[in-house]
Amino acid sequence: MAIVKAANLLRAVGYLCLALPFASQLPASSQELLLSQEASTGNVSLETALNPHGFNKNEELTLLEILQNLRLAGLLEGEAYRRTLNQVEQGVATRRSDLLRYVLNQFQLNLRDELGVSRATVVISIDDSEHIQTLLEQLNATGILTESTYKHLQTQLATGELASRERLLSEALVQTEREDALEPEIVQPRLEALTAAGIMSHEEYTALLEALEDSALRSPIEIFDYISQAQSFDLNDYPFEPERYFPLIHQDIADMLLQAGILRGQIGDFSLELVLDEEFTSIVSSFPEHSSLRFYDAVVSTQLNGHLYQHASDYSPIANNQELGLSIDSEQFVHLFNKILRDQESRYRLYTDNRFDPHYDPAQFSVVALTEAQAGVYWNGYNANHDSRFTSRRITEIITLLKDTGLLAHLSEAEVAEGETLIARSYITHPYEILSAFPNVVLLFDWESAGSENPYERFLRYFTRKLCSR
Repeated sequence: MAIVKAANLLRAVGYLCLALPFASQLPASSQELLLSQEASTGNVSLETALNPHGFNKNEELTLLEILQNLRLAGLLEGEAYRRTLNQVEQGVATRRSDLLRYVLNQFQLNLRDELGVSRATVVISIDDSEHIQTLLEQLNATGILTESTYKHLQTQLATGELASRERLLSEALVQTEREDALEPEIVQPRLEALTAAGIMSHEEYTALLEALEDSALRSPIEIFDYISQAQSFDLNDYPFEPERYFPLIHQDIADMLLQAGILRGQIGDFSLELVLDEEFTSIVSSFPEHSSLRFYDAVVSTQLNGHLYQHASDYSPIANNQELGLSIDSEQFVHLFNKILRDQESRYRLYTDNRFDPHYDPAQFSVVALTEAQAGVYWNGYNANHDSRFTSRRITEIITLLKDTGLLAHLSEAEVAEGETLIARSYITHPYEILSAFPNVVLLFDWESAGSENPYERFLRYFTRKLCSR
């Protein structure tokens, strides 16, 4: 795991230019437009100034109409406007998000020109809320924002999440791209493939398509709520404390698997134990800017048919009000269920995915249960491997064999027990993972980072040092 604060990275490459604050005035052409309207009609609202023809925003505007409104608002001008117009007329730009991307790009270039810095320079700007609100109203008046996106941006502005006009435009683009991703003509071909593979039933497909046509989904992640062998998660819907949300999320997945007929038996309650990863924490916290960070193994346990199942995944609480940390390792924690499914000789394995959403949101993820064949369709040719060799019983037999053959004789009882605990909390898929859980049994060498013209020589030297140190 590598954690690098964005600001520190920017400083390191020498491209950080901080403007606190800068003159956040409307573009000149936009000011002239408003002044001319006021001179001829008296004081008028911003929306009236931007819409001299009084178009009805409830009507569906074409991209060309929205583009003209952006030009009138001074948000796309000159060469940028002509280039965008050409893209729309040629069918290259086909969605509102395409127009917003051009608006954001021109704003960023204009900002750097205002500050007199290179267009390659990274700029962090901060505006007062009044100027951000003015730009939001400008955008909304052009018809480029849906009502839901406008309300979302209003909420973010009220809660202080939008510190600059550039941040406002970026967030508007993110939300608009997510809305575009839910257009039926975009999603339908993929849904047809999932239905053909048996991942969705025909009834689920029909219900989801109707919901998309009615614009009933707030986020692409909600697509998974229409699939019986899948479920979406938003951490904002769960309690803040990991001792509460870890068990709840696991229970929700167990209920989904039971209802889909994939999991058998009565699964017990889930519990969480946070075990400090002292080695990794000491490495990261040695850097002053990360001194308060802590890293843990989040060990979740449950009982099924008299057998204790455990699995450890990474967890790091957010420190110093910064978005550094890992609330839940969505790719790893699901392996607790994969252990159970493997022991039950199930054809299914649990996967984490968020592919319907064009933007990554650490608070949102989904899980979906797939067979090997379904996984190949779901990921367009992915070669899934649902190997069932390493069941809990088989792993216990292998450990017993290691003890009986004397392969672990050089270890103390505590070292053997520590290795067994590590194995119990891991999802074993390769034989070496069992051997490497015990100290001084196998030698692991990273060939890719050997950094030598003769990696074999380096390996032998490394092996010799290990033998001599024993």
